[in-house]
Formats: sequence, structure tokens, C-alpha cells
Amino acid sequence: IEQASLSQEELQREIEQKQNEGKEKDLLIAQKDREFDDCTGRLEELRRGMEEFSGRMEESTRALAQLSAKASDAKIGAMTAASSIAEIGLRRSNVSGALAAKRKQAEELGRTANDCVEMLRGADERITALTNAGKGCEMRLDSRRRRAEAVRQESDRLRLETQDKLHRIQALEGLERNLEGFTQSVKAVVRAASHGELAGIHGPVSRLIRVP
Repeated sequence: IEQASLSQEELQREIEQKQNEGKEKDLLIAQKDREFDDCTGRLEELRRGMEEFSGRMEESTRALAQLSAKASDAKIGAMTAASSIAEIGLRRSNVSGALAAKRKQAEELGRTANDCVEMLRGADERITALTNAGKGCEMRLDSRRRRAEAVRQESDRLRLETQDKLHRIQALEGLERNLEGFTQSVKAVVRAASHGELAGIHGPVSRLIRVP
């Protein structure tokens, strides 16, 4: 935009320069017109005295032709200056249109930038909310992991305790089955009773009682 403003100022100075040149050429044309009029008067005087001043008449004619050529050149210069001024005016109009388009584009970009800022602000808020939610989920997950670990440890403890009790039960059943702790005579009596060889013998007390 600053470059466009500088270009517009340069165009304005160029227009003013061309206008001044046009004015100078107009003054020159007016001057040449006056000179032309003077020459025309002199030509009339020379014509009235043609027979006496024929030599001077030819000289004046040549001078008149030169002045006419200069006047024509001056008029052509003025027309060229006018054309240049018109061209500069067109360029100025084009520059003004380009400046207006740039201003409009700048406004649109400003609105787009504002929209982007709002979108970023919303995204930041969303990220913050999701981060907080993630932290909450992590805390709940950690709590569940701790509870699961506690349950696993308790399960392992109960499993080991159960296995220990099963081993003890199996050991006791083996002792009972083999009648460990009894003398050989007692073992023989119990075995004979279990085969129906002795009546009135029901077996050792550990097989007869039930503990709740």
C-alpha cells in the first residue's frame, strides 16, 4: 500500500509536470501565433511592394514557412502532451482501482485472521478440557489399578493359604489312612475290623467323629 501511495504521488508529480509543459507550449504557440500574425502583416506589406521588394519577399516567404513549421511542431507537441496527460490519468485510475482492491483484500485478510484467532482460542480451550479429562481418567485408572493389585495380592494370599491347608489335609488323611501313631497291634485290629473279621470294632475315633 505504501508503494502504491508513492506511485500515486509520482504520477501526480508527473501530471503536474506535463501540465506545466503543456502550458509552456501553449504560451509558445501563442507567441508563435503572434509572430505568425506579424509575419502575415509583413507579407502583406511585401506583397504591396512586390515589384520593389521581390528579393525580400522570397526571404520573408522562407521565414514564414519556417515559422509555420515551428508552429506545427509546437501544436504537435501540445497534442502529444495532452495525450500523455490522458495516459497518465488512465494510469492513475488503474492505480486507484488497484489500491481499492488491495484495501478490500487487506480487510478480508483481517477478518480471516480474526476468525483464525477465535478458532485457535476455541482449540486451546478444547485441548485444556481434554487434558483435564485425560488427567481425571488417568487418576481413575490408577485407582482401579491399585484396587486390582490389592485384589490380586489378596487372591494370591488366599490361594497360597488354601494350598497350604489342602497340603495339611492331605497329610492328615495320609496319616489317618496309614494309621500313623497307632501301634502295630491296633493297626492289625482296625484292619481286621474293616475286613469284617472282628465284630464290635468300628475303627479309630478320628474316623467316627465329625468336626463342623
